[in-house]
Amino acid sequence: MRFTFLFILLSTFCSTLLANGKKTPPLSVSFHVETTGLSSKELTFRQETSLGPKVFEKSPILHTKDFSNANAFASPDDPGSYGVLLQLKPVVANRFKNLTNLNREKYLLALVNGRIVDMIRIDRTNPDDKICIWRDVTLQEVQTLNQTIPKIGESSKDWKKRIKAEKKAAKRN
Repeated sequence: MRFTFLFILLSTFCSTLLANGKKTPPLSVSFHVETTGLSSKELTFRQETSLGPKVFEKSPILHTKDFSNANAFASPDDPGSYGVLLQLKPVVANRFKNLTNLNREKYLLALVNGRIVDMIRIDRTNPDDKICIWRDVTLQEVQTLNQTIPKIGESSKDWKKRIKAEKKAAKRN
């Protein structure tokens, strides 16, 4: 009995050490580029789409940390859901411009919190620093996004003020 208790206690302690104190981010937005079926199965995943099965890279070409600002809007394609316009950081925008140039006529798969929300066809090089998810973003995800990333045109200082005011208002209610 003592050994069982000691084993459970040690395994719990060790598992907390392995976590390294890292907290799961409140929101994850990622874009994965289509690839050929010839790539390694460890580096790709297969996804059924309306255009048939497609293979995408597991490693995202864009992730939440690559976005400097965002704006949500009511989706024109799907009533009741939202879309999001994401602004890329300057260094990432240049990298994304090169990636879209290399991957023309392929697709980008957009995921929010690991859930597939949209698929975007790359028809030309991205000329600016923005990318758009057109549908299937929920209101809760939009609210989390507003807490995570400043709105387009909003300074970092104004964003922090807005977050503070929203938290204060939430405590009152």
